[in-house]
Amino acid sequence: MNVQVNRNSFGALALIAAGVLLFAFQALDIDLGDILEQFWTLLVMAPGIVFLLIAGSGDRSTSGFAFPGMIIFGTGAILTYQNLTDHWESWAYIWTLYPGLVGMAMIFNGSRQNAPNEVKTGRQMLQWSLVAFVIGLVFFEYFIFGGSTALVRYLLPVALLAVGAYLLLARRSESGEKPKRTFVSGGGAPGLKANDADITPELRRKIDEALREDEPV
Repeated sequence: MNVQVNRNSFGALALIAAGVLLFAFQALDIDLGDILEQFWTLLVMAPGIVFLLIAGSGDRSTSGFAFPGMIIFGTGAILTYQNLTDHWESWAYIWTLYPGLVGMAMIFNGSRQNAPNEVKTGRQMLQWSLVAFVIGLVFFEYFIFGGSTALVRYLLPVALLAVGAYLLLARRSESGEKPKRTFVSGGGAPGLKANDADITPELRRKIDEALREDEPV
């Protein structure tokens, strides 16, 4: 019920915002056609933003909207970059970001659904996607396209720094999230450590009996 209310509220606010923008365009004599010609990629990103808002504002049942949201929004962002720079040949390697977009959606959905394996898989997909993107960027921009533009000269070191920093932080985060295992100590379980207060005498007796039964005769 709350999800339906949130969707209705979002739709009403979106209509109000659209009306205000159209009124502003008319009052300021702004040609909407010229704006769309330059920033048509924003229309591609808009549905993705809607899906992401639904995924983030709803309960766990709506978290799956993150997948189409990330794909559509990411596509719009890529097209925006290519449209502003007129660097359409970057499709040769920029497609490697798509597994990373799926990975980010998996991280979000796994976090909402309490699915650590999905979060782990999503992180791995994101990491390898970024590595593949940097490799493609270096190969195509410097060895195929020449790498003569100022954008490329600045983009490469920024991409290397960003990906390297992310991989370093991700590795530290994974190492810090390793669960601490708690073992049972008793007379028949050498090498296992735990607080003896956690074990009752009856439980220790049963463990010792089970271990003795497993010993070869």
